[in-house]
Amino acid sequence: MSNQLADLCRQLRLAHVVDYVNEQQNEQLTELIEHILVAEKEGRRRAKLGKLVQQAGFPHLKTFDGYVDDHITFPTGQALPVLRELTWLERKENLILMGAVGTGKTHMATALGVEACRRGHAVQFYRASDLVAVLQEKFAVGTLTRFREKLRKVDLLILDEVG
Repeated sequence: MSNQLADLCRQLRLAHVVDYVNEQQNEQLTELIEHILVAEKEGRRRAKLGKLVQQAGFPHLKTFDGYVDDHITFPTGQALPVLRELTWLERKENLILMGAVGTGKTHMATALGVEACRRGHAVQFYRASDLVAVLQEKFAVGTLTRFREKLRKVDLLILDEVG
């Protein structure tokens, strides 16, 4: 049995498959099972991404495909490729996007959020006014503490239209 198949079984928590493959000692069967498990792993990855994107609550799905940043001024040492690496997220740093209406702040924030989801991070998107309404509602029904705990578990919280 190949190391890749053993790794796939471990990742997918299918230890019994390892035993079965070892018992069969059939190269073609081993290859077939390996292909099936690769497909299963990819399917699970896509499903997780879909779930993370759905739970994020993006108003519209935006990515960096075709995104033009010629009109954007970045601080020294920063640029869009640096932001897209998401090292600022891993260091738990804040990112503030400022600019005039229509300059692409929401698009960039959403695209960064989608990229974070692709990398397995939990993201939550709120317009500031909507978050205030949710907080008031949760307070009124007595579930504010539970909601705050949910927000604490999020890796990236995007607040749009703060100003």
